[in-house]
Amino acid sequence: MLSATVAYAAGRTLIEAFYNINDIVINSTSKMSTDNKPFIYNGTTYAPLRFDSENLEYGVDWNSSTFILGIIRPALMRKRQGRIWGG
Repeated sequence: MLSATVAYAAGRTLIEAFYNINDIVINSTSKMSTDNKPFIYNGTTYAPLRFDSENLEYGVDWNSSTFILGIIRPALMRKRQGRIWGG
C-alpha cells in the first residue's frame, strides 16, 4: 500500500511524496528514524543524511558560511575533533 503526502516545495511547486519505506537496515540492524522518515519523490528515495551517516559511524558537519556539507570518515573525524569541515 502506498501512502502519499502532498506538499509545496521551493517556488510553490506542488509535489507528491510517498512515505511507504518500512525500514532502514544498517549492518543487519533496524535503524529506522522516527523523527525524519525517508520518502520517495519522482522515483528517487530521499533518506535523512545525518541519521544514516551517524549510524554508519561517520561524522557530519555543516558550514553555514560556505554552505558546505561534509561527511567525514571515523579516522579523519578523530583527527579533526573540534574543527568545522571546510573552515
